[in-house]
Amino acid sequence: MSKLYYVKCDDFICDVTNDFGKANILVKEYQADDPSGKYKVQYNPGDLEIKVTPFNKDRMKQFLDKEAA
Repeated sequence: MSKLYYVKCDDFICDVTNDFGKANILVKEYQADDPSGKYKVQYNPGDLEIKVTPFNKDRMKQFLDKEAA
């Protein structure tokens, strides 16, 4: 199993990928969409809620086997 990288958006996990470079690109996309938010790459989700959205549903299903809500 490959290493996963979680994108933290303020106080929840908003995305996940298995590529560190892609994780950084996702952070920049989130920052461009919402400059006031606080985004960073984490190596585990911790106790944070993982939210499934239309933007991340394919990656969530691929990497975490989470169905879109």
